[in-house]
Amino acid sequence: MEILGKALSEKTEAIYKDITEGLIYPIKIVKLDPENEEDCSRPVAMDTGKKEFIVKVDNTLEDSLFENALIRDIIYCQQMSNNAPVLSAKSKNDIDGFQVAMMISSIIMDIDVENKLRSYDMHIDDIDTMRLSDLYAFLKSGMADYNRELYNVFTGLQITLLYFTTSKRSNIEEIIETFYLSDKNAMDAIDKYVDIIDRYGVDDNRSMMRCMRKLAIACGMKGRLLLEYEGKVTEV
Repeated sequence: MEILGKALSEKTEAIYKDITEGLIYPIKIVKLDPENEEDCSRPVAMDTGKKEFIVKVDNTLEDSLFENALIRDIIYCQQMSNNAPVLSAKSKNDIDGFQVAMMISSIIMDIDVENKLRSYDMHIDDIDTMRLSDLYAFLKSGMADYNRELYNVFTGLQITLLYFTTSKRSNIEEIIETFYLSDKNAMDAIDKYVDIIDRYGVDDNRSMMRCMRKLAIACGMKGRLLLEYEGKVTEV
């Protein structure tokens, strides 16, 4: 099977077919432009008008990275196809609420994706490196100086994502240890978030919904976020 000029391995082809055969819409795969910020930030979309999923993949990647990106993206399609729960801000003017809702939703979806990739023996360390880079960039952003509460939330959520997705957990545990010693409030946030995901998991839509709701409350967003689950939208 060939996609964007790339011949898939037998293993990846089998995984691809297994996932796509269960989707509500067919998939349209197009080339991702690595210089296009929108392509990179939103490589997967569901077009309900055309009734198709649009997946953008960089076909200049080395074969194994290309296959990983492809399967990763169609797992996101699978989540949308299965009506996975999602958080949003109650008010369009609540920028902080929007950012927290988006981050919580992304974290739960990403943990599910990494769990599935591991089950296919397709997890790669490159994504760990990227997420660590994002964390370090955020820690240097200066947010702690002007919005400490939101800084603790974002720091806690990013480290929680790494804790559940990295293949080198000892490295993340070392980072967590530094927060024990230097930043008790951020550490308390990490402890709460990890405990919630440990308790409920992300194995199905119900467990994802429970994690999202509990995380939203733990992030101090009660009354500010909406949760869409099984066709209903409720206030957190």
